[in-house]
Amino acid sequence: MRRSFDLAIVGGGPCGLYASLLASKSGLDTVLFEEHGEIGSPRHCAGHISIKGLRALGLRIPQRLLTGTYRGAVLHSPSDRILFLDAGEEVSVSIDREGFERHLADLSEGAGTALVLGERVKGIRPLGESLEILPSSPNSDPVRCKIAIDAEGYPPKLLGEMRAWSPRHYSALMGIGAEVEEVHGIREGFVELYFGRDTAPGFFAWLIPLRGGGARIGLATERGNPKELLDRFVRNRLIGSGKLPDRPRMVEMKPHPIPIWRGNYGTYGDGLLVVGDAASQVKPTTGGGLFLGMSCSAMAVETAKMALSSGDWGRASMKRYERLWRKAFSLELRLMGAVRRIALGLEDRGIDALFDELSGSALLEAVSRSPEMDLQGRAILGALLDPIRFLLAAKALWRSFLEAYLKRG
Repeated sequence: MRRSFDLAIVGGGPCGLYASLLASKSGLDTVLFEEHGEIGSPRHCAGHISIKGLRALGLRIPQRLLTGTYRGAVLHSPSDRILFLDAGEEVSVSIDREGFERHLADLSEGAGTALVLGERVKGIRPLGESLEILPSSPNSDPVRCKIAIDAEGYPPKLLGEMRAWSPRHYSALMGIGAEVEEVHGIREGFVELYFGRDTAPGFFAWLIPLRGGGARIGLATERGNPKELLDRFVRNRLIGSGKLPDRPRMVEMKPHPIPIWRGNYGTYGDGLLVVGDAASQVKPTTGGGLFLGMSCSAMAVETAKMALSSGDWGRASMKRYERLWRKAFSLELRLMGAVRRIALGLEDRGIDALFDELSGSALLEAVSRSPEMDLQGRAILGALLDPIRFLLAAKALWRSFLEAYLKRG
């Protein structure tokens, strides 16, 4: 392998692979390092993404990689009150995440990217006007590049070694998932979300039906043991409701952190750009990061192209990337973070009361008619600028808080 490139990318997940594909297609001499021996392993994400988001990214997913299509959601409160959201048309898909990543890798390699698998990068250090990528293998020589994109995921170990990051910059949920072979009594074309402190403190659990009769299940939590919570969710809310058999055949995934953006750190440096989970570009309300992270990867590549064209890839030039992605998404992340803190911060009685207030309401009908998976904060803000919807939302939240408070007293 050659030892000098325009662009080096660390991390072979969707964000890194999408960046390498765009960079190579635009003529940048690109290398990508992935610490695991194969693309697509291990898998953490549930692989649920909006159709609108895929179109915005310019991606066409082969039919063989689509594992389900969905038009809405069924929401379950702690005491199993139910709300239905039905868009009336397909708005999202689930994908074979491993196959999707391998598909991106094939496209990227076909466009000219040099893929280096089974090689963990232990450091990035400046070397004159270049950067030096330091592989962990003692038999591998350093690789030089002009610009590096850190797409390593969370926690960003490289940034820690470069003293560009510390744990206080982030907060994180802990997620865990599994696949089950059979599921019963569900509505076709609808994902299911389960709320409650006993189920998933500070977040929610999910069931995503798959073609062929199986499902992806999982949860994320602010506290507690995710494995124990998953076992409880399966036992109490899925087996207990008859959706899973008494002894479900299940393949579990490893627990994994889901970063939540706090907004008080940089995502660029001299010749360095940070994308995806490493930059905490994840939706606080759902924990999904495919659309946000890959969109920011495109902005990082555009910034790198402009910098290389001008011959200046210093810190001031790299700052353009942060301006771009913050302009596009920082308000979104703040709004969604506020929604998560308010709605998912309720006690179980408050969540039940909120479900009661929303059931059959004009606000719920409006949300169903105009679903927005990718830019939820802007959709909520737009709805609240409508005085009637604002009053409906304020009433629902106030009644929920009040009822929960009175019952607790």
